[in-house]
Amino acid sequence: MSSAPRSYANAAGGRGGGRGGAGAGRGGAAAAGRSRILTSAYPAPDDSDSEGELKDGGLNRSASGARAAFELLAYVFIGDASTATSEQLMKNKGITEVINCAKEEVPEFQLKDKFTYHELDATDEDDCELSNYFDTVFDIIWKVKESNGKVMLYDETGKNLAPALAVAYMMKASKKQEKHLPLKKALEYLAAKIPGSDLSDVFKLHLADLEFQLYEENSINIRSLAGGAGGRGGRGGKGGRDGGRRK
Repeated sequence: MSSAPRSYANAAGGRGGGRGGAGAGRGGAAAAGRSRILTSAYPAPDDSDSEGELKDGGLNRSASGARAAFELLAYVFIGDASTATSEQLMKNKGITEVINCAKEEVPEFQLKDKFTYHELDATDEDDCELSNYFDTVFDIIWKVKESNGKVMLYDETGKNLAPALAVAYMMKASKKQEKHLPLKKALEYLAAKIPGSDLSDVFKLHLADLEFQLYEENSINIRSLAGGAGGRGGRGGKGGRDGGRRK
């Protein structure tokens, strides 16, 4: 394990200087023999509609208009700001705890007396130091798992920040269980399970940093991500993307 892992994310978009061909020497997919994914923890996606939810342009919504809480793992769900307003929707999923991933960007959570509540001061922008929250999110979710509870991560849109933090949890949990979950596989799984998820290149670079810390290799093309992130302007791309906010 490298004692000082290289940071791809800090190099993107002028945040730490250009990397050029960052990660070229260790990019590429992990060898098949080293990729042992715990299939019982990451089951195949279920394409059926959830009871009481309606299709809305590929995103399930309840009759009240709140977006569904999408099941990523048996005990981890992803939602958006509207999901967090629906006590019944969350209780129908068996959710016991919620993590507001961006407390400054969404309305105050009004159901603190109904659910165990956690909040982060992360932002859904490319200059967010996403890796600062990996350990906190892991600790919360792992405790929920151990107590047989269920947790929902949410932010304004449920497309970028919350899913990225959930992917970080999946990789760290796999490592803790002495399994190997490549980032590439985790992202593919996320796309199949969470409709509309759309992680920014900069957030993917933070996840690539984590993958290298865990496994000393990368399974996604770091060079192409760093190049794309670098074209967005200073401090991780706040120029040219509606102020950096994911829509």
